Amino acid sequence: MRVLQFGKHYPPFVGGTEKVIQVLTETLNKLGVKTDVLCVNHTNKYEELDFGSYKVYKTPMWFRIASTSISPSLITKLREIQKDYEIIHTHMPDPMANLALF
Repeated sequence: MRVLQFGKHYPPFVGGTEKVIQVLTETLNKLGVKTDVLCVNHTNKYEELDFGSYKVYKTPMWFRIASTSISPSLITKLREIQKDYEIIHTHMPDPMANLALF
């Protein structure tokens, strides 16, 4: 099974949801469930980080409105990689994730 964790950010960005995504991703991979992460980078650059057992795709943030990181490339990256996953686990509230999934 392949799972994509879909959330606002990923550590080193500090936040409760970000920590939950990290713990779930690392634990599921240890249990043999291939799990990667798609999120918005808190900077304006694209990053694809390889942590050995999993990848984190960080799309560039254009700007922020009402705690929502705006990243149009999040939508295109999701379209590009979604076929590789059986489950897309979205962490809410995340208006950009809602828009990307729509």
